[in-house]
Amino acid sequence: MQVLTQIPEGVQSGWHYHPGEEVGYILAGTVEMHVKGREPVILAAGDGFLIPPRTPHNAKDVGPGTGQMLSVYLVDPTEPVSTLVDERSDEHSAWNG
Repeated sequence: MQVLTQIPEGVQSGWHYHPGEEVGYILAGTVEMHVKGREPVILAAGDGFLIPPRTPHNAKDVGPGTGQMLSVYLVDPTEPVSTLVDERSDEHSAWNG
């Protein structure tokens, strides 16, 4: 599945994970990417990223303007594409996004 995500300046995606890999590319803007177990990184237009399956992560657009990410999700179509998680716990809640 391929998705174009737009995140307005200052807005976060919220902590979530996917059942399979996310392969992404920043098309526009600057994004601060947080991945559980890693140091945050700043990604700018032209940068790519890879999120392993079931790894909680959160993206925040730091501006200027609206950030755009093109992502490919390698997922089982019988599972939710995204599952929201509380960054402070291991509890999960399903979200079909």
